[in-house]
Amino acid sequence: MNEKFEHTLVQTGVVLSRYTKAPTREFKNEKGDVIAAKPERYYVKVAVGAAFSQEDGYLEMSVVEFEVTKEFLSNVKYNTPVVATIKLTNFGARAVKLELKNELRKVV
Repeated sequence: MNEKFEHTLVQTGVVLSRYTKAPTREFKNEKGDVIAAKPERYYVKVAVGAAFSQEDGYLEMSVVEFEVTKEFLSNVKYNTPVVATIKLTNFGARAVKLELKNELRKVV
């Protein structure tokens, strides 16, 4: 029962949202540990799944959050098709790599 499960999948998906996290300053927590400052970060939430139909959308989908570059963020909007590489583990889906789908690369 304590077996480690890990499987990598490459699936198509669509962008659900995109957002930016503001930079943070260095600070000390309650324990006295110094937490380093972080620069501005860019994120995209993506719905990925194996089976897609026009009537029902994605069946058995996962929602995964990817940290991306500023350039990538400027090239995507809601419902942009993407190809996502995710790693499934005992603890859920983990983001690995995100790319624009081939048809869109020619336009962008």
